[in-house]
Amino acid sequence: MGRLDKRRHQELLYAVRAAPFLFGSDVLKYIFEVQGEALKLNRVADEFKQRFEENARRYEEGKPLLSLPVTAAKLGALNSELGLMVFTKAHQVFSPYLQLYHERPWYSRLKAKVDRWMDSADVIMSARSDHQQQG
Repeated sequence: MGRLDKRRHQELLYAVRAAPFLFGSDVLKYIFEVQGEALKLNRVADEFKQRFEENARRYEEGKPLLSLPVTAAKLGALNSELGLMVFTKAHQVFSPYLQLYHERPWYSRLKAKVDRWMDSADVIMSARSDHQQQG
């Protein structure tokens, strides 16, 4: 973790710049939620790391240790929460925009299936006819 990598943060902002034109407000809200949680996790991890390093130095000097701002378990929980948000909620949020196949009425699907069947029957009948003419 450590400090926020400003270059990577700028890359993220650049990558989602077209989101308002491609998606609805639900996706924008989700992107900002993930960004906010990631920044919060980064801040907490940075505080934890700084305090931990300070305590290591104080221990070497024989000084009393400072309390940690959060426990490692809390840090892990924040990381898990962010992971769940990214991997489970992303499917719910982006799913309506990624539907490549839209359900058609049953009669439309039936017609398409019959058309494919007839096209394949034409190919088979044509091949049989060609074979009989050659023989």
